Amino acid sequence: MLYQFLKFGLVGIAGFIVDSAVLYLGLYLLGLNLYSGRVLSYLVAASATWALNRLYTFSNSARTGVGRQWSLFLIVNSIGGFVNYGVYAALVSSIDLFTEYPVLAVAIGSLMGLVFNFSLSRSLVFNTNNSTMNAIAMLIQSQNNLISKTKKSWILLSSLALMTILFSRGLFDESIGYPDADRILMDGVFIADYLRSLSSWSHPLDFAVSYYAQYPALSIGYRPPFFPTIESLFILTLGEHVWSGRMALMCFAVVGFSAFFALIRRQFDEKTAGAAVGLVVSLPSIVGWSWYTMAEIPVLSMILLTAYWLYKYSEGDGAKYLYFSIFSFVAALWTKQTAVFAILWFIPYLISHLGFKPLFNRKEIWISIIILIILVTPLALITFWLGDLNIGQSIGENPRGPQIPRYYWENLILYPKALITEQLTLPVSLLVVCGLVQAINKKDSRINFYLWWIFAVYLFFTSLNDPKLSRYTIFWIPPFCLFAALPLSYIQKSSNIVKRNIIGLFIICSILYGAIANFQKKPQYITAFKEAAAYVLKNAERPVVFVDAYNNGYFTFFIRQFDQKKRFFVFRGDKLFSSSAIETTTWLKIHAQSRQDLKDILDTHGIDLIVAESSDYTGLSIHKEFRDYLQTDDFTKETSFPIESSLPRYRNQSLDIYRYRKNNLKKSEDWIIRLPTIGKIIRIRASDNKPMLEKMNAD
Repeated sequence: MLYQFLKFGLVGIAGFIVDSAVLYLGLYLLGLNLYSGRVLSYLVAASATWALNRLYTFSNSARTGVGRQWSLFLIVNSIGGFVNYGVYAALVSSIDLFTEYPVLAVAIGSLMGLVFNFSLSRSLVFNTNNSTMNAIAMLIQSQNNLISKTKKSWILLSSLALMTILFSRGLFDESIGYPDADRILMDGVFIADYLRSLSSWSHPLDFAVSYYAQYPALSIGYRPPFFPTIESLFILTLGEHVWSGRMALMCFAVVGFSAFFALIRRQFDEKTAGAAVGLVVSLPSIVGWSWYTMAEIPVLSMILLTAYWLYKYSEGDGAKYLYFSIFSFVAALWTKQTAVFAILWFIPYLISHLGFKPLFNRKEIWISIIILIILVTPLALITFWLGDLNIGQSIGENPRGPQIPRYYWENLILYPKALITEQLTLPVSLLVVCGLVQAINKKDSRINFYLWWIFAVYLFFTSLNDPKLSRYTIFWIPPFCLFAALPLSYIQKSSNIVKRNIIGLFIICSILYGAIANFQKKPQYITAFKEAAAYVLKNAERPVVFVDAYNNGYFTFFIRQFDQKKRFFVFRGDKLFSSSAIETTTWLKIHAQSRQDLKDILDTHGIDLIVAESSDYTGLSIHKEFRDYLQTDDFTKETSFPIESSLPRYRNQSLDIYRYRKNNLKKSEDWIIRLPTIGKIIRIRASDNKPMLEKMNAD
């Protein structure tokens, strides 16, 4: 045994060399970080040490299948691997010496895991005692029933564990942000504050108007409120944090991808379901939207849940599943209106599967249609009331500028091209082709459900007049990942173990490829706004602050985060000096023409502190004039926070804070806050400070 241990140690040294070499290659050639690089290097080194131990250390052991023995080696050595990686991660994260020289941490981690790995490898993987191997085989055989019952849960839990690891990256880093995510986050805070304010429950519109006048960073009306409502429950429990919203998003993801797993397991098998979910949750095009409080993951999750229940109904499981699907579909619509695309999928599939007359002769179909109309009508009314931009850019003359005509070749191939170049990784694309070819060759009718799904996404979003963004077609990524997992389903009936292992290994490598790609991709981030908000709350003489910055939504959120008494008013330069919808040039109106106009606006609103980005972000002359005005004696520059960001626009910029010293407070005029995105204004009357929502005039 001692001789074997020494040989095992020599192999361990070889593994250490491979581990270190691959780590440094990952760090300097692939651009991985210290943690994702070590995951890759450990897997490569573990495979190398298995091969050497098979040929050298335990050469006299009983010969089992290569794939089986390699898999067993990785599984049993995972205990030592966790020890190894845990020691490594603890050292590089806490001691500068190991951060600078990670090879030292690799060495110590490898030594700590050596004893665990030798003992388990000797007794389980390379066991020379056939009776022991037979005993293990008998034990496995006797537990087959238990395994079959728990296998489904473990495969699903493994996929969800991977999802949680990737989705929770930078969870507590509140500098991570994305345009629009700040508004959806503030929607959640708004609903939480509404729920806290019992006295305002009978006047929701008045509360919303007053709230926006105080914290102008909401998108309720322009966007549906279902996700923010769930988000608000987390905010009520956990507080006003960016990570509170992200926790809500992950709960949606757990529900949606669990439903996707159950759907594929119902049609195919557990392994195929686990592979499909693993592939989809490891794709950067999916994971990237989990880092921000955007609606992409929640609406996708509700569509996946709807698909599962609708399929169960179509297979004869009962009318209740049709009703379940209607409610989850309504939830999807109340999360994001573009979920309406699914009608182009559900109805044709049900007709093709059940027949036109038999389908519409069913009582539950007509009941479901009535329920759908009742539940969606309020959303439709709100969208038409407050959705000027939504309607215009989707089906009307797009106010954001001319888009590619619907039937031009560039438009027809735009989303398929984005699927290959942006949404799927190369390994997944190869698997998709293989899976589809096999499915067509086998005439597998089970894929019809997914073909209708993909066709509906393509037809709907190609027909819209929206700006063409790849995130709009996030809905078709799961069915393509199912196609990518199909080779695993088809090969399981084959007696060729080598082919099964090769396909399984390729799918695992594709998942790892996606996971590593996520660590190479940096979330969007921007600093200084939270620090600026904290400074304003601490140093303001009056609870009024003026902000002229592109990232004004996150600044408003941080003001509310610190302003627990809800006293502060935030005023924005892109509402008072100018106004537009989404982009600066869309429905642009200029409301100040001179420096005197700027002063009058500041005086009327009683501005105390001013927060401004050092460079103008609008490209409008009045905002440039405002920055020149800030350099005069009317203002005192109090402090400045350097901005660090992944966005090129913030290179060499700072967030500057000024105090307005020449304020001649005159609250004799109404305050006007313009909301061109929804075609409304908020007028706060000087006579009684009461906010009113009014239609925006054409001029």
